[in-house]
Amino acid sequence: MNTDLYPTAGKLLSFRKMFIIDQNKSTDIRCNMLSTLNREIINAIDGMLRQQNQFDQSLEMMHDEIRESMINNQMNTEPEMRLLF
Repeated sequence: MNTDLYPTAGKLLSFRKMFIIDQNKSTDIRCNMLSTLNREIINAIDGMLRQQNQFDQSLEMMHDEIRESMINNQMNTEPEMRLLF
């Protein structure tokens, strides 16, 4: 199982990893992957998970920490970080 925060180069985001991007963009990606999905329902579920799921909140927090570290340290590549539960 790939537990990296970001997908491997050339791979699509998995459903779990879409919580690091904008909610509307992640809904678009999911609906494009499976055309039978109802956009309103998927967006509502995504919003609920972003508010209630601690795992997904942790992924978003890790994404923010990486971006902040890159800005503060004037880095072009992402630092190696691991999120353990």
